[in-house]
Amino acid sequence: MSENTKIIEMVKDIKDGKISPILGIRNLVSLAYDYNLEEDDAFISLRGIESQTDHFIIDDKINLSKDYVQRMKDEEKLYLDDIYKICNEILQKYNKEEHEGKSLL
Repeated sequence: MSENTKIIEMVKDIKDGKISPILGIRNLVSLAYDYNLEEDDAFISLRGIESQTDHFIIDDKINLSKDYVQRMKDEEKLYLDDIYKICNEILQKYNKEEHEGKSLL
C-alpha cells in the first residue's frame, strides 16, 4: 500500500466514523512523521489539535466513568469542524497526487 493510500484510507475512516476522530488524527500525525510530512500545513494543524487533546484516553479496554466519557465527548466536539476540514484538505491533496502517480517520498 502506498503512502498516499495509507493517508487517504485513514482520512476516509475518520470521515466515515470507522475510527474516532481523535484516534484518527493521532494515527495521521504518526504517518506524517513516518513519511517526513510533519511540515505539511495540514499536518501542522492536526499536530496542534493532537497536542490539545493528548489527555484524551482512547482505549475501549479501560473502564472510564460516564462523567469522564461525556466530558471528553463534549470537548471533542470543539475540534470536530477543524478535524473534518483538515481531513478534506488532506483528501483533496493526496487523492490528487495518488491519481497523478506522485509519491509522498
